[in-house]
Amino acid sequence: MRIIVVGGGIGGLALAAGMRRHGFDVAVFDRDTDVAATGGYHITLDGRAQAALRELVPPEIVEQLLASASALRLRAPDAFWNRRGRLLGRGPRLADSPSVDIDRVTLRTLLADAVGDDLQLGRTVTDIGRTDDGTPQVVLADGSLRRCDLLVGADGTHSLVARRLAGGPTNKPAGFVGFSGRTTAEDLSPRERQRLGPRSGLAIGPRGAALYVGFLDPVGNAVLDAPSRRAAITSGPTYILGRDVPRIRWDRLDARPQRRRVTGRAAGQVPPPRVERTSARGHRTGRSRQRRRLPVPCRLVTGTRPRPLARRSRHRPR
Repeated sequence: MRIIVVGGGIGGLALAAGMRRHGFDVAVFDRDTDVAATGGYHITLDGRAQAALRELVPPEIVEQLLASASALRLRAPDAFWNRRGRLLGRGPRLADSPSVDIDRVTLRTLLADAVGDDLQLGRTVTDIGRTDDGTPQVVLADGSLRRCDLLVGADGTHSLVARRLAGGPTNKPAGFVGFSGRTTAEDLSPRERQRLGPRSGLAIGPRGAALYVGFLDPVGNAVLDAPSRRAAITSGPTYILGRDVPRIRWDRLDARPQRRRVTGRAAGQVPPPRVERTSARGHRTGRSRQRRRLPVPCRLVTGTRPRPLARRSRHRPR
């Protein structure tokens, strides 16, 4: 049985490694020319994921993976902050957690080693189809055709295979934009390291915005103490930062009236005079003459109700 996997990411390589281990003829096509050219920084593998990998890849690959991973049980509980940095709470204890964190580049490299020569880098699939007898086939960027008995689409979120089979887009924007980065603990000040600590965390902001801080230390928190088997690209404590913010609809923003902020007294921008009924001694009454109060300095925002910065005392000396 001839199997073609479109996409050599973590999922496609894990599947191909398992099929190759069980004797299937498999080929993986990926547009990247280097397995290290992958997005993201680290991934968490729980007990179920590790059990699945033990069935898909050889034992020596699993040993390298554990020697290159960071154990969650050696990490402090996660922290949760508000947008001003105030601590809201902590996550559950991780002492009994079997999960591990590992670099995405490291994991993809190990899976590529398990697939071996069946991984063909720099081969972009531009279309899929069927022959006259119904056999699946793929079209590569150089115009060549490859036939197979089973075609697997593992080419990510914007999957070409999924679009062709569904006849249209299979996803839509969620309304958020994300970006991420990484920094070593050595590049942070002692105060910053103390505040973040050896843990992951999440800062929650308005309108669904959030900042994720991940902690990875495959050397100090190694699952398997085997330096000779270590293949991690991370050589020390590292923080991974990921930010999610709502996507700005500029077309809607331009249609909104502009808001103008004015501080203090401004001509035409003072609060309306306040009218009170007072008696001759200044006490409030419903039957006495009216007294007009002068406006006080205020801070105004166009379209909102003005808020006074200070109020004068209502009591008069007798």
